[in-house]
Amino acid sequence: MTGPMRHKRPPNQFRRRGLIITAVVTTMVVALGVGTASAGMRGDRHRGWQNWGQGQNHNHGSQSADPSASSSESTDPNATPSDNGNGNNGNGNNGNGNNGNGADPSASATEPADGGEETQAPANGVDVNDYIDIRKVQPSQAVRAGRGGSSGSFSKIRCGLQGRHNSDNFIAAPGVGNGAHHFHDYTGNTTTDANSTDQSLAAGGTTCNLNDKSAYFWPVIRDITQGDTQGLPGEVKADLNTGAILKPRFTIQFQGNPKSKVKALKQNVRVLAGDAKAPVNGGANQKAKFTCSGFTNRISTDKYTLCPNGRGMTAISEFPSCWDGQNTDSANHRTHIVYPDAQGNCPAANPVVVPKLVITVTYNVKPGATFRLDSFPESTHEPISLHNDWFNLVPNNVMNQIVQCINSGRRC
Repeated sequence: MTGPMRHKRPPNQFRRRGLIITAVVTTMVVALGVGTASAGMRGDRHRGWQNWGQGQNHNHGSQSADPSASSSESTDPNATPSDNGNGNNGNGNNGNGNNGNGADPSASATEPADGGEETQAPANGVDVNDYIDIRKVQPSQAVRAGRGGSSGSFSKIRCGLQGRHNSDNFIAAPGVGNGAHHFHDYTGNTTTDANSTDQSLAAGGTTCNLNDKSAYFWPVIRDITQGDTQGLPGEVKADLNTGAILKPRFTIQFQGNPKSKVKALKQNVRVLAGDAKAPVNGGANQKAKFTCSGFTNRISTDKYTLCPNGRGMTAISEFPSCWDGQNTDSANHRTHIVYPDAQGNCPAANPVVVPKLVITVTYNVKPGATFRLDSFPESTHEPISLHNDWFNLVPNNVMNQIVQCINSGRRC
């Protein structure tokens, strides 16, 4: 039985049409994909070099959350020396719990972001908990002198820094070479060493004016990003003090007492400020103070201060000023001259109030945790081990000028 005639299409017509459509669509998709991928690669390459070494989920380009933060210095004491404030204060978590650029001490040195110079974080036992941003230190107020006090100050003694260093301390360890186990900066008397005596110092020269032959010395601060610089004369590797010694600016000033007038301190008195072994001695004699230029109402007593751009990091040494009136030294080098209390009162055993010596030492350091004090090995460079030493050879006539100036409330 035959049906109506049907028009027969070529057997491959539908197949060819389907193949043509498929080919066109595929070509369009491939072209679109190549263009998109190319643009993505260009963008990823640009972002990749900008943010090399940062976490994959880092929020690139975010602004600091702290409006007071400087763009030139890290506000995070845990940041590496190359961290210039990018991503600090919790911006842009990288998925590993570390905030900002370079906050992970385990991260390797990588290509710097945005062409900035990057410095490898020190890997020689630095404890980032020993440092604090100066802007996180609470302001404090100085104690003002009362009616019976002495509010003047004397700053006319000016001394040059000596270019020599040694690890002796004739006050705390007389006659012992390397008795301090750390290097000192020296000013004043030019003969100071382990074997110094009253007679040798009196016969020595000085870098101070007004014929002040006093010996003033304090532990050096080093740039620890410079690595192991052992090899200086007298340096001992077992003491663990490494890095390039920084050259400070310093001032010597004598101040009064908020409760009392001051009296002259006689020559040859040995005076210690702070405690080089405070970390192991319990901190009873700890007197460390750190601040920054322009932030002097903010004082840290247990941490090194991180200053804007690293400039103006300042260590302050205030010497005791309650003397027993007789002795130039004591068995522990302390009980003959002690500190007053917070109000300026001296104990009964040390009733003579003398001018308070204040030595302020200022350094320009690299930003971040890049510097630290020389110390005894057991003190592990802790900031509370800041100390200072003074052997008084201020001429008697100059000491009398200091007393008169301070008691009259003048600034001399």
